[in-house]
Amino acid sequence: MKMIAQQAIVIGASIGGLLAARALADYYQQVKVHFLNWYISKLHVAARRDPVIAIASLKVTNLTASPKSLIHSIISLRVLLGNILQVGIPRVVNYKRNSNAQMYSNQL
Repeated sequence: MKMIAQQAIVIGASIGGLLAARALADYYQQVKVHFLNWYISKLHVAARRDPVIAIASLKVTNLTASPKSLIHSIISLRVLLGNILQVGIPRVVNYKRNSNAQMYSNQL
């Protein structure tokens, strides 16, 4: 009987450990997702003014570069500086109205 009780304790402890590890893994996953969402939002803000970040983002969007390239140290530094020092960096986006687009939108 002692042998069965000892095995039950070991099994119970291992199940408890697995449940705790699962809870920590879920928490880690949530933290990772929240951090990546925050980082991508900051990347979009910085990409409005920094052509290097904008090109890196487009390469990932067009599947020509790995998503890990957006977390490269140089890109991360530019994202950080682009969000802190928004002065002195000219805006890249300069929209021009296309007369064909206006013509087609008037027909709709």
